[in-house]
Amino acid sequence: MDKIEQRRAAALAGGAVLTAILGTQPAQATNGYFANGYGGTSKGMAGVSIGTQL
Repeated sequence: MDKIEQRRAAALAGGAVLTAILGTQPAQATNGYFANGYGGTSKGMAGVSIGTQL
């Protein structure tokens, strides 16, 4: 292999490692912290606030 092919192979391997590291991060989700349909405003609207933007 010449130097160009070696660099290309090294870049491809580095990209694969970087993709594997970044692709395995855990999901950053909440567990219902922003629940729809609760609170004084929603109760006053009798649940209609789920379909509207407040």
